[in-house]
Amino acid sequence: MRSVCVQFQPNRVIADEARVREALREALAGAEIDTGEEDGRYENFHFEAASPEDALSKVQVVFDSPNVGRAARASCIVTCQGENGWDDYLLLYHYDRTLIVDPAARPAE
Repeated sequence: MRSVCVQFQPNRVIADEARVREALREALAGAEIDTGEEDGRYENFHFEAASPEDALSKVQVVFDSPNVGRAARASCIVTCQGENGWDDYLLLYHYDRTLIVDPAARPAE
């Protein structure tokens, strides 16, 4: 099992904040949630997944939503423990599309 964190940054989508939050809570039912403020508000959704691909499939439901997908993609970062836990985490998704995500997050070619 891998620990996964979806960080939602509500300040990036003020108009859709409540809808994105609700979609994440629904898709990631049972996730532990912590909130804070460091260079802006954030909400971390922590859950377990069998693999990085499994983790992304849970979040992809929100990213593909016609109602909140665009806002979710503009305000979320998805990370997953690596082989050595959080010491070598994997970046599975980042709202800044110029950043390079780890190979496990890329669709098969």
